Parts: sequence; structure tokens; C-alpha cells
Amino acid sequence: MPNNQPKKIFCSQCGTRLQQNAQFCDICGHEINSIQQNNPLRPTYYRKLFTITVISVLIMYFFVSRIINNHGSNTTKQSTQTNNVQYSIKKYVHNYTNIRSGPGTNYKIVGSLNSGEFIRVKNINHKWTVVYRYGDSLGFVFSELLKDEPPPKPEIVALVNFTGTQFVISNLNNFDWNDIEIDVNYGFIKSGYIYRANKMRANTAYEIGAMQFAKKGARFNPFTMKPEKIKITINRNRTKDTLFWYGSFN
Repeated sequence: MPNNQPKKIFCSQCGTRLQQNAQFCDICGHEINSIQQNNPLRPTYYRKLFTITVISVLIMYFFVSRIINNHGSNTTKQSTQTNNVQYSIKKYVHNYTNIRSGPGTNYKIVGSLNSGEFIRVKNINHKWTVVYRYGDSLGFVFSELLKDEPPPKPEIVALVNFTGTQFVISNLNNFDWNDIEIDVNYGFIKSGYIYRANKMRANTAYEIGAMQFAKKGARFNPFTMKPEKIKITINRNRTKDTLFWYGSFN
């Protein structure tokens, strides 16, 4: 059975439904040609509306994504700042200090700190405190050994005597000397006669034969040479804590 219902015609300019055989759109005044009447296609108005809707959704998605990302970034920054605040208490040790795996001397030693080194803590506990470096827990340190200020820079305390054939070097400090260089008759620029040692213990005297001091293969000859001045250089903790001592012979 044939369908005798009239075809729906829409204005191609504004999308308004038109009367049959209309020559002009009653809304926008657009002229309706015979091609459109014979081919009443769906108006471009709906295609435009669909395009605008898609673009609007994409724009909204873009801005919502930015908001979510910014919120996540701010949350991460706040978390990092919180961690920095948690471990912001700076403490020093004034002596060689052991780090243990638990709060007591019966726990295993897992590390150590040299005099003058600093670490960070969240808070100071009564007896043992957890210490941190770069946010990572190192272990436990006896709380009384943690100080607010770095230790004063130490000085070499030495006593040097020359017996005629040997030098007597006394370490009068309460800490060991490490990486020692003793320079006899050094110049303003050039070195003198050098003796080197790995360690000299605290409060200990050492007798060193004069001919053990050398310069470019030549030895210090106590029978033909006279010592005039001496310099002691030590690297206390095998770090950058280098100390010097200067003396002279009467």
C-alpha cells in the first residue's frame, strides 16, 4: 500500500519545518528552492548542532583533565612538603657513633657516623632515636649523642723532639690521626723531607728515624743536616676534615 503522507521539509538555513510548497521560511526568510522540496533531506541545522555538541564535550573533557592533574600534582607537592617537614630536624654527632638496627646496644650495628656528620630526625625519643638521610631510615642512635650544633673544629695537639738521629712525634689529641704527612724543612712552595703514615693513635709517642724522611729519592741526613721547621698534616676522618700543625726547632 503506497504511503501518501507528505514528506517533511525543513529549512536548510535554520532547520524550521516548512509547509508544503512553501517558497520562503517563515522564521529566517530563506528561499526554498524546488530541489529542496523534491529532496527533503535532514537539515544541516542538526549536523551543526551535533558538531557543536562534540566540540563542547571535548573542551569540557580538556578542562576537567587539567583540573584533575593539577589537583594530583598539588597533592604530591603537599605530600613531599609533609615528608620534608617530618624529617627537618637536623642533628649532629660529636664523636664516632654507631647506628644500630634496634633501640639498644644488643642490636646489630648497621652503620656509623663520623664526628661532625649530620642526620635528620622526626623527633627525639627518650633513649634511642630513629635517624634518617634523604628520607630513608638508617637505624637507631643513642639520643644523648645527638646534638643541635656541629662540634667545634678540632686542632692538632702535638709535641715534637729531635734527638739527633730520630724525631719523636707525640699525638696528644684524644683522637687518632689518619693519613699523616710530616714535612721537615718545608719551603714556601716546595715540600721538604716527607714521612707518611696511615695512623698514629691518640696519646701515643712515635720514634721515627731521621733517614726515613725523603725528598725525591734523597734522605734526610742527621749528621750533615739540621732540622729547622716541621709541618704535620692529617686527614682526621678520611674526609675533607684536613688539619695542620706547624712547629720549629730551637
